[in-house]
Amino acid sequence: MSVRGSLDTMGAVDLLEWIERRELTGGLTVERRGVVRTLRLERAQVVEASSNSPSEQLGQLLLRTGRVDETALAEAFAASTDTGVALGKILLMVGSVDEVLLRQVLETKIREATCELLTWREGAFQFEPGSAGAVSTYPVALALSACLALARSRAARWDAIRAVLDGDDETLWIKSEARAIAAGDDAALADDLRRLVEMVREGLNVG
Repeated sequence: MSVRGSLDTMGAVDLLEWIERRELTGGLTVERRGVVRTLRLERAQVVEASSNSPSEQLGQLLLRTGRVDETALAEAFAASTDTGVALGKILLMVGSVDEVLLRQVLETKIREATCELLTWREGAFQFEPGSAGAVSTYPVALALSACLALARSRAARWDAIRAVLDGDDETLWIKSEARAIAAGDDAALADDLRRLVEMVREGLNVG
């Protein structure tokens, strides 16, 4: 039997802990302010995460690694559309990505989607029990309990960030006092910070 409700009455933490304790199998879909996230679970193992947010699509995540270019991605999209084969499988078949990179990106996608859900204080959810079926991209599985532990470790920091930022539509800028960044000296930046700076320069919002 499917379960529906509101995060106002059953918070995201309680909802995911309920799924984890019962080792449930099925699909959890949560919607807030037009953003829809879905987790597919097999006995409290998260096997897939999806979203209607363009910045969270697999192709965009792979582009940000710097190891897949736009041409290869566009060709893979076209092949996926024509054949119905998932994008990740197409990229594997043509050698644009290897299994290690694809697994890393998909696992990160699952962890971040789960952690993000725990920051939502409003929205509607539906859990539909039943076999998750074949994974559409590549077989990965992360314990929901591990994702929850990571989310809890971030909770205080997320609350502090949310207290400063007005909402997901806010954009950021680079302070001129940061000499290396202001001068465009990306070689001086760590990889993670470089990617963040690139996203800020692209004008992406906080969401």
